[in-house]
Amino acid sequence: MYLPEDFHSKNSVSEILAILETSLEDPSVLNGKMIDAPLLLFGLTFRELSRAMEHEDGNMVPSYLANSCLGVKQYDRLNDILTAIRVP
Repeated sequence: MYLPEDFHSKNSVSEILAILETSLEDPSVLNGKMIDAPLLLFGLTFRELSRAMEHEDGNMVPSYLANSCLGVKQYDRLNDILTAIRVP
């Protein structure tokens, strides 16, 4: 299962990364016994960025994933968001 084609635009990912950055600044997101929506969004974003960067020609992936404009720049920003999380 892949995220929709709309996800693969630079504007869409920029908006998602901004949401993650804002949401994950608050360490209370990591408290509790349930996974909050920002953490799920982070995981889905990480997986899709990895797929866009690491797919191999000949693999059965959607054409929008194979031709995605997403890459190292967005992955690095996601990594920066991850390393900035303050664990309670």
